Amino acid sequence: MARFTANSGSISLAAGQVSTIAGQIRSDVAQMMSQLGALEGEWQGAASAAFSSATTQWRGAQAQVESALDSISQALTAASTTYEDAEARATSLFAG
Repeated sequence: MARFTANSGSISLAAGQVSTIAGQIRSDVAQMMSQLGALEGEWQGAASAAFSSATTQWRGAQAQVESALDSISQALTAASTTYEDAEARATSLFAG
């Protein structure tokens, strides 16, 4: 028989923290991208094109990080709810 324990409150708290941190990261990245975008008009040529390509590539990778953080938060929320529901169902079996 499988045996497990879970603190659904801690799991739920972690989900909220991941979501909050993801929001902070999004805000910081938006600010940074705004500052980097202002540099685009500061030079021309191969270096400018390479810079633009690097920021585009980095932004794609950052979007994957943001998506992963969203998935982690959603999975933690679902796990917390599942554990809470299981505990409530088990408790109701003995509630007479």
